[in-house]
Amino acid sequence: GPLTYGSKEEQVFLGRDMANQKNFSDETAKLIDQEVKNLVMGGYKKAHEIITTHRDSLEKMALALLDRETLNASEIKEIINGKTPPSGGQEVKKESPTNSTTEIRNKTDEDSGDIMGDGLPDPHPA
Repeated sequence: GPLTYGSKEEQVFLGRDMANQKNFSDETAKLIDQEVKNLVMGGYKKAHEIITTHRDSLEKMALALLDRETLNASEIKEIINGKTPPSGGQEVKKESPTNSTTEIRNKTDEDSGDIMGDGLPDPHPA
């Protein structure tokens, strides 16, 4: 920003310490500390107020996340609007990897070619 309070002179060579240069008064340091504290506490109070006000939605969202592990934007909007998203058991089931692997193997057998192979080159005499 346009103002800098304090600066570091890094002289870390052969065991030297880093030096801090203070270019402001103790009173200014107290004002900075107080303003930082005000910002942090203001943010804390606002977060506490939001959580308290929307506690029901927060708890519903936590339960939905425990059930489904992930929520998309529309499901979050449903929860905020008081609706209940479908439970994890109603999700579309994905194809298991073992089924797709079996299908690939069957196709390679039909084509009479071995796509996968064993990964080793054919042996040749030395």
